[in-house]
Formats: sequence, structure tokens, C-alpha cells
Amino acid sequence: MAQQTSPNALGHLRVIEVGGFPAACCGFWFGGLGADIIKIEPAEGDPWRRIPPFAGDVEDIERSLPHLWFNTNKRSVVLDLTTEQGKKDFRRLAATADVVVEAGPPGYLAGLGLGYDHLRRDNPGLVLVSITPWGQTGPHRDFKANDLISMAMGGLLVHKGGYFHRGPDGDENNDVLPCWQSYQLGGIYGAIGGMMALRSRRIIGRGQQVDIAINRIIPHTLQGALITYAYNGRIVPREGLWGASLFIVPAKDGYVSLMAGAGNMWKNLVAWVGDDPVLRDPKFEDRDYRAAHRDTVVERLAEFTKEKTVEYLTWEGQKQRFCSVPHNTVATFAEHPQTRAREFVVKHSHTIVGEYKAFGRPFLMAKTPWRFYRPAPRLGEHQEEVLGSLAPVARRAAAVPRGAAGNGKGKHLPLEGIRILDLTTVLAGPVGTQILGDFGAEVIKVESTTRDTLRQFQRNAPVGEDIHRSKYSVSLNLSEPGAREILKEMVKHADAIMDNFSAHVMDNFGLGYEDLRKINPKIIMLQSSGLGKTGPAADWRTYGHSLISHSGLGELWRGPDVPIPEHPHIAYFDYSSCYEITYALLSAIEHRERTGEGQYIEVAQSEGAAFMLGVAYLEHSINGRDWKPQGNASKFAAPHGTYRCIGHDKWVAIACNTEEEWQALAKAMGNPEWAKEEMFATLKSRLENRETLDALVSEWTRQNTPHQLMLMLQRAGVPCGAVQNAEDLYFDAQLRALGYHLEVDDPTWGRMTLMAPAALLSETPGGPQRLQPQIGQDNMEVLPKYTSLTPDQIKKLQEEKVVY
Repeated sequence: MAQQTSPNALGHLRVIEVGGFPAACCGFWFGGLGADIIKIEPAEGDPWRRIPPFAGDVEDIERSLPHLWFNTNKRSVVLDLTTEQGKKDFRRLAATADVVVEAGPPGYLAGLGLGYDHLRRDNPGLVLVSITPWGQTGPHRDFKANDLISMAMGGLLVHKGGYFHRGPDGDENNDVLPCWQSYQLGGIYGAIGGMMALRSRRIIGRGQQVDIAINRIIPHTLQGALITYAYNGRIVPREGLWGASLFIVPAKDGYVSLMAGAGNMWKNLVAWVGDDPVLRDPKFEDRDYRAAHRDTVVERLAEFTKEKTVEYLTWEGQKQRFCSVPHNTVATFAEHPQTRAREFVVKHSHTIVGEYKAFGRPFLMAKTPWRFYRPAPRLGEHQEEVLGSLAPVARRAAAVPRGAAGNGKGKHLPLEGIRILDLTTVLAGPVGTQILGDFGAEVIKVESTTRDTLRQFQRNAPVGEDIHRSKYSVSLNLSEPGAREILKEMVKHADAIMDNFSAHVMDNFGLGYEDLRKINPKIIMLQSSGLGKTGPAADWRTYGHSLISHSGLGELWRGPDVPIPEHPHIAYFDYSSCYEITYALLSAIEHRERTGEGQYIEVAQSEGAAFMLGVAYLEHSINGRDWKPQGNASKFAAPHGTYRCIGHDKWVAIACNTEEEWQALAKAMGNPEWAKEEMFATLKSRLENRETLDALVSEWTRQNTPHQLMLMLQRAGVPCGAVQNAEDLYFDAQLRALGYHLEVDDPTWGRMTLMAPAALLSETPGGPQRLQPQIGQDNMEVLPKYTSLTPDQIKKLQEEKVVY
């Protein structure tokens, strides 16, 4: 074990990054915590360098805002991997690396003699993280995809829309999320998988390949849509603009998001609105009734809100004990008093772009903070610095850290020996601990029958069965001092403790970090809250849905023709924040295993959410304008959108990024005369005539089903995917081939389906370790093991509702 404290969590690691967009997103996460990221670029540069917008609207590979964001903290080396010298240099680099991240087509590196089997001969401890749309195997592995198509196939697009385009033809708002969310999900999940494999290296004594398929990640973010369909055949419908508890309403100077979710929030909201005989009708206290009459609810609320300012409605609404947040742009989020008080926006400097501001971190780590160590590199900037220091290829004897455990025999799980006390509830936390439990951590869920959890939402389908698998359950009523003392005893034996209570709950219980580190100096404590533990709005009530509005995502996730903000069915940031939480915790564990040092981690979900919109903020801070809602329009591909097919609410996503793909599409359509017209002759002209082009393509797609078109166009070389719903995901041939649907027999729900982990590790694969426990199911097993309590004492505490 190292004797001195490292200034960062991952400064001992070297990561080689090569390939497309998701690889850069993955390297970005490693780099922020100090890893040495060497970016391998072709002569024309990384793809991000050519993606608009550009700083100062000057089209230049050094001024792309996506490049400035995703390629910070990296060194750039130009290699032509088709040449012998390029291959030689790549092998020399890989021999010095801990991780190689690639995002090319399956088998691309292997075809060059640079695949995992080649590289591990020189470096047996190497971890290869391969990120693709579809995975390394399966019938669709070679299909083309981009961000739009991955989101369509993964099921996210059908959870949007449904209000502004009602009618016999169905819904028309299949808008893709802004800022390339599928690439970002692939990137952060690649970092999670890489950290898992690095820890496995200490156990089995060698590296392995990590297969990250983006189409395995996205269904996990759909709030159990696949689980629900598999259980009862129900397809979760589009909820359009509002759900039963969330209402986006106009203010005098913008919009606010009002959410009356748990407890008495609806009654508090109605009381605040005042003497409204419609809303005071007791029928509206029923969630289903509100959902069926949501237009009436919004109309009545708007009468109250439209003459009041956003500031008044949000601050005063929070005082009335319900969730009220501003519907922000990324710029107004950056200027919010809470954001400014927490110094979330930081200054950057770039040799060409100059000084600018950017979002500062996805989370706060007390000992090993996220940092921007260096600006995005110029193309080939570090050629001599990197290659000049390399020795000839030789077997890397030191690849596996000294003291590696295990003899390499048998199957192990990466997080064996890690014990986590999980106090998190609902989604923003339990999703992360599910991942950790699937990969071997002993996750002890500390909950109580006195507190609402995700279980309350399982009215018609076993959604929580998927999220709470791979965990043990202990019931402690933490409102009782005796229960808090029991938890302190358990902390002595834990590696980490996690909660997502309101900002000051744990401190008020005497269970804050300073309290717990006195009991266990090596403890890692991770606290996740809506807006953070400090700042004037630290005590605000928030939900994952409301953070979509607060962060700026809700303003961007819509088409330019939609007059007012819509809202998706899912709490997207509850999931992305859990991936950030998981990565932060794994990095803290890595740091502790090298130094013996625990630490405190704070996750403000609003900041983690906004961090996923970092490029949009650069548009504001550098170019002085807000990123506008674009729907599915692209600045570098046409056609690029979703097109109606045979059937109600059936769509297909098509994206032509190159001239070859456009010509292949035209041929598949039978080379219609209109496709030969001058207005569609170049990408520039197709972009200028996008609406006309989309209408003509839609006339053709209406003659086929989505999956017909997907197979037809993919075989022609055109990126294409069905806009899938839960039923499509259940029967998806690629997911089936990858073993994604796990059939289990649950004692409560009977036969049901779980989803396999999104990361597939070749040597130490994870998966459900046990079914969801009932509350307190494991009291008699866990409490005597990690406390001084005897079974008789536990029974007495149960009677006293301390263990309860």
C-alpha cells in the first residue's frame, strides 16, 4: 500500500483512448480524477473537433466546443494505425497503459493486429474497454448507429411527447436528448466498467475486456418500462406535457415546475393557490384522477402563477412545503443563487480560445477532487513528449499491482470484500447500489417500514425487484436513538455509507461524516441530495423530474416548434446521477486501497445533471447565446430524424452522416426523381431544405414497419433504427442474443424478468446475486454479524419499533 496521499484518485493510471465519440466521453471521466489520458487521433483529428458549435463561430478543429469540453485533461498524439509505424507506436503505448478505451466498430482493432489478444501479450494486466452501439456480438453488432438511433432503439424517445400532436395519427415528438446523451452514458459506463476491471486485476492477477453496449444501458433508464411489460404486458404510455404530480406552468417571466409528489404536497399546493373550488374538490387528491384531468389542473394553476415571477413562485412555493423549481435554461441555471453560492461555474483558459467559463465538476470529493488539469489539446500537441519517452515493446511485468490477490483460478466478482451501507431511497441512489451489488459488493440496505421507499410505487409491476436486487435489508427506524447507535456499530465494519436524504438529516442524527470517521477513519461517505448540502436553496425539495427543469434539460429537450416546455415520463437524471455516484465511489475505493485514506463525497444531483449539458453552457459562456431547442435536427447530417411508419405511433430513426449513406438511402427508396434534384445534391443543400426532405422521406417510410426499414436500410449501409417501446425491447433480437432478459422466480411476484448489467466483463461478469429482500428480511443474519446484538435483543428491539 502506498504511504503518501495522492492529490487525485486516479493519478497512478494511464489510459489510452482511440476511436469515436463515446471513447472521448469515457476518457473525459478518467481524466477529471487525474489519470494520464493519451488521446490517439488520426491525421484529420478526433471526430469531436469537427462538430459545431465553434468558438466565435470560426470553423476550426481547435475551436469546436464539444472538443473543448470532452477532450480536457488529455494529451494528443497523431498515429496512422494502418501503417506499420503507427501500429508499432500504438503497441508501445498500450504496453505502458492500464486501460485502453476504444469506440470503433467491433473487431476494428483486432483487424489491425491491435486487438485485446494482441495487446495483452505485451501487457497482461491491460484492461480494454470497448464501447459500441450494439455490443461485440449478436445479430446487430455491425449495424450503424449514432446518438439519435441509439436513443430510438433504447426506448428513450417514446417517453417524450404526446401533448402537442394529439390526433388519429398519434404522437410526433420523438425528440432526442440534447448534448449527445447516449455517447455520454456509454462513456461514463465505460469508466465504471474500467474501474471494475482494474479492481478485478488485484483479485485475479490479470486484465480483461469490458464490453459496453449503449443499447444495454438505455433500457435501464426507463423506470422499469421493460420490467413492466414483461410482467403484465403493459406499455407505459407517453404522458405528454404533465403527469399526475408534475405541472409546468407559466409565470410572469418564464416557467416554473411544480411537483406535488409524496405526502401532503398536493394539499399544500392547493392551499397555497387559495380559494379554487375546482382544485379543492377531494377527487383531485387521487393521483389517477389528477392524471386523467391534468389539463384542468394546469389551467387552474396557471391562473394563479401567470402574474407572479419565477423567483417568487419557487422560493415561496418551497416555503409551502412542496417542490417548486424554475424551468431554467443552462444559462439561468448557472446564474441561480444556489449555483453561484456553490461556485459550480469555474474559469478555464485555452491557448487558442482564451479565457472562458465552464461547469466545474460532477461531484465533490474532499480528498481527491475533480479538476481540470489541462485544456483540450491541439492536434498532435504532445507527439514528441509522449512518443519520445517510450521504450521498445516489452512484456510489462509490473502491469499487475504488487500484492495482487487471487491465483487467477475460478470466477470472482470485482467488488468482493467491499461492504456498503445503503440508506438511499426511491431511484437516485438505489440504482447505483444495484450496480455495485451486481458486481459483488455486500450492499446492506438500511430502511424502515416508517419511511416511504420505491416499494410504494410498485402498484402494478415489480419495478423495485430489479432495482433492489443484489442487496440485503436491515430495518432500522433512525428516528429512534437506539437505531442510530446500531448503525454506528455497523459503520465500524463498512467500507462506505451512502444516503440521499435531505441536506442536513444525517448531521442532525449525529451521523455526519465527522461523526462516522471517528468510528471508522477509513470510511467513505457519499451523500446525494437535490441541490447540495450548502447554499441558500440547500433545503429545497426536489425530484428527478424537477431536476430536468432546474438543470436546463427540459428547456432543450423539445422541438423548436413546441411553444412551451414538455416533459418526459422518466426521471432521466435519477439514472445518470447514479452512474456518476457509482463512478465516484469506485474511484474513492481505488484511492483508499492505495493510500488507506477514506473521504467524504457530496453529489448535488442538479450539478451532476447540468454537467451532462456542459457543451450547451459553453455556447453561452463563449459565444454569448443560449443553445436553442433543436428537436432531431442536426447541423451535420440530413436526413436526420424520426419518420412515421405503418401503425399507430410507429416511427423509424434515420441518420445520413455521409454522402455515401445518402446515396445508399436514395437507392433503397428506388432512386426517386426528387432525390436527384439540386436542392438535395449536397449536405449543405439538404440541410437548407431539411423540412422538404423530411416530408418526402416520410412519405416513403409510411409504407413500411419500423423494423422492416431498420433491416432494409442497415443492410444497405444506412444508419437506421426503430423507435422502440417496451414491447419492442422485450422482443429485441440483439438484446435477446446478449442474454439481457433474465428470467427469475420471485416469491412475491412469481415469474418475472430482470435486466442484465449494462457492462459485460469477460473475466469477472456480474449479475443479480439475490432477489429483492423484504424490509428487514436479513435482520437476524446481518445485525448479529456486524453488531453486538443477540437474536433475543433484536426481537425485543423489534417490539419497541427500533429495529422496524
